[in-house]
Amino acid sequence: MSSIAFDFGNSYAVASVPRARGVDLVLSDTSNRLIPSCVSYTSERRFMGDMGIGQRTSNRRACFFNLPMLLNEDFGSHAVQRVVSLGAEFVLTEDPSTHKAYGKVFYGGQEHHISTENMTTAILGKVRDFANSMDNVSLSDFVVGCPGNWNHSKRAALRASCEALGLTCNGVVTQHMAAAVTYYVKRNAEFRAMSPENQGIHLGILSIGELQSFFSILRIHKTGIQCVFAEYDDTVGAADFDKILYNLVCEQIKAKFRQISPEELRSGKNFTKIMKACNAAKKVLSINSKAPVHIECLGDAQIDVNCMVTAQEFEELSFKSGLMNKLEAMITKGLQVVKGIDNVEAFELIGGASRMQSIRTLSERLFTAEKITKRLNPDECIVVGLGWIAAIRSPRQKVAFSIEMVDIISNIQGPISLDILHRETMSSIYQTPLKVFQHDDVYPCSRKVSKTLSPGEYIIRLVDVSTGTTHEESVITVAPRNIAQFNEFSPEELAKHSISLDTTDVTVSLKMTCDTEGFFHFTQLRRTDPIVRVKKVLREQPNPKWTEEIEAQEVEKEKAAETQYTSEVAQHEAKLKELNDALASAADTEKDAVTKEIADHKAKAPKKQIVIRTPKTVQVPVEEKEVATEIVNIDRQVLLNIGDTTALAKQLEEFEKCCKDIDRKALRYEHARNTFESLVYDTRNDMDWGKFAEFTTEEDKKKIIPHLDEHSAFINTIEGPHQTAEIEERIQKLEDEIRFLYERKESHDSADLRLMSLRNSVDSLLEKWPANGTNNEARDKLMVLYKECEKAVQQASKHELAPLALFENIDQRLAEFEKALQAKAESAKPSATSNAAPKEDDKSK
Repeated sequence: MSSIAFDFGNSYAVASVPRARGVDLVLSDTSNRLIPSCVSYTSERRFMGDMGIGQRTSNRRACFFNLPMLLNEDFGSHAVQRVVSLGAEFVLTEDPSTHKAYGKVFYGGQEHHISTENMTTAILGKVRDFANSMDNVSLSDFVVGCPGNWNHSKRAALRASCEALGLTCNGVVTQHMAAAVTYYVKRNAEFRAMSPENQGIHLGILSIGELQSFFSILRIHKTGIQCVFAEYDDTVGAADFDKILYNLVCEQIKAKFRQISPEELRSGKNFTKIMKACNAAKKVLSINSKAPVHIECLGDAQIDVNCMVTAQEFEELSFKSGLMNKLEAMITKGLQVVKGIDNVEAFELIGGASRMQSIRTLSERLFTAEKITKRLNPDECIVVGLGWIAAIRSPRQKVAFSIEMVDIISNIQGPISLDILHRETMSSIYQTPLKVFQHDDVYPCSRKVSKTLSPGEYIIRLVDVSTGTTHEESVITVAPRNIAQFNEFSPEELAKHSISLDTTDVTVSLKMTCDTEGFFHFTQLRRTDPIVRVKKVLREQPNPKWTEEIEAQEVEKEKAAETQYTSEVAQHEAKLKELNDALASAADTEKDAVTKEIADHKAKAPKKQIVIRTPKTVQVPVEEKEVATEIVNIDRQVLLNIGDTTALAKQLEEFEKCCKDIDRKALRYEHARNTFESLVYDTRNDMDWGKFAEFTTEEDKKKIIPHLDEHSAFINTIEGPHQTAEIEERIQKLEDEIRFLYERKESHDSADLRLMSLRNSVDSLLEKWPANGTNNEARDKLMVLYKECEKAVQQASKHELAPLALFENIDQRLAEFEKALQAKAESAKPSATSNAAPKEDDKSK
């Protein structure tokens, strides 16, 4: 199983797959790393990628592009208006219930309302199919990149579009963080060699995308990356610089070609042609001082236009347009955060439009030339970084290092606030919602809030104050506190533990998290309650079995035992002394016996009798109650979670299956119709002068040509995919009708091949066993066999099957001839030896 990383851009969708030796980029069916983010809907089927962008002119009303900008946007939003202002002619309609923009197309024989999420799923599904076609790749999970200023609805829509492909999400990562990861990997050894005290370096990244730009500053240190500043601008992009060239080219066209009106230049098809030519000229101007602009068939008069633009004029207009001022303002704001350019070690330019001379001029003016490095590939650094993140987060990939990523919250304008409402009255317990997350806070992070709530049901919300967007809404039930359990305690004991019997309020603790993808949600809800806990302890109590009389008796027993013990010890010692004296005076032969007697006597030493006393008190287990604190989780019912994409992903998956069925039927219809047309046309030509000409009789033509005429008439009346089964049936019928022609041709071709093989075998045998006088008859028979076969093949009629029965046992007959030739050769060897002996004698004489 493998992982995939998607970089879904406004112009191109790029993907990478982590492999054993690094990260490989996914190639399209045309071996292109940059796959256009375009999907075109026709009445038959969809076209994605390179095939989709090819219909941008011919199918302008249903060819959708710039989808990341349109994803999950309201119909009247700035993003939709910006795409339309740059020449988009596809039809967008407003959903009356959600106010979202969706495409209205005639597709698969009926009208469809297709959301931007469905279009995104279609393109990314095509990229996934390209990845699955790679060697040893079977995708299971993904990481996807997005701009840092995307709101949470757009991020959730993008994640759901990827999950609809049957993949598991391993993270939604911002573009500036992905580019920084690529930079970290490039200098991996250098960063890992840093000491823990080293604060690392600051890296500046300026990106110029198709419709969007961003500038970010990141601190890269030993263990990872931390974003310090990130700002995105949706009003500056490569398309805006194309628009500058468009205006410049239009002025030249108006001056040279008066028959082309200004209205024609602004019309959809002509606008697309000019913008495409300007985009090509912009790329030329990045390395040249001037660039030609060639446009074919412009306007109603279909005039071929040729003009020239210069890099100097383009750069001057770029600065006058105000676009460069916006970029400079972003960079200046970021440098103020790190307190000057001196604190930034390196500066990288990424994005296709970053190669423009005006961008280089601006960067060299704000940064020194030494600080502008070129370690990153402008087109691929983001997707490569996403690939490394996918490898690090995948349990199946083994990466020698890990990267801690701390990003900055840059996609909210106001704070994210906590609001708690009574469910019955819908009144908030706060006068103003409590702010928990702020713009420019770093994430992942968590916040904890404690609040005393009275019993009842509550709605807890995380709300973006600036937009009113609810990130999560849940219902919790706060049960009343058990007060009856404290009735046995005195007021002093209750006061000692701050317990009041007049209220049943509960202290509730809420933990909120901004996760690694930037989504806000509740992660933990707990309540803290004082409880009465019963425990068993041992306490001393008077022993009921003890009395003074028993105590006096036990004392008397102890005294008697002590007296008896003292007497027995004295007797024992006396006896022992007597034995020791006997040992000292005993003869050598008697000492062993005396020693043994002494040992036996010591073993019989007296023992003191122990009297067990009855204790006055005993320890008895007793149950005692104490006040303790209990922390318990609170169950919550989630009503709304903006980061939960399960339902949306399932909906997108179902629609994608329907679209694939439509595409599959359309492809089947196209294949059947093309096959049928080719079969009818080729059969007629092959019978007249093609491969079947010599195998076809006039009677065969009279039999087949009327059927071909009928099929040709049917082809002219074909209406659509609903006739696919009939077309396939006719194909089968026609193939059955002309099968005898194939059989004739194949039989004669096979006979020619077998005859050629027989000729080679005969020549080989004749060469291996040359004539020696004894094998001439066998050689002649072999040649006769070949001549017979050759004559039969040449005289066979082309209007009938070739006589292949001649070659059925040919291998066996050749083997017999070879044995005969070998036997003749071996029998000739003795005679040759006997004839050679006299000659040897003559030589010796």
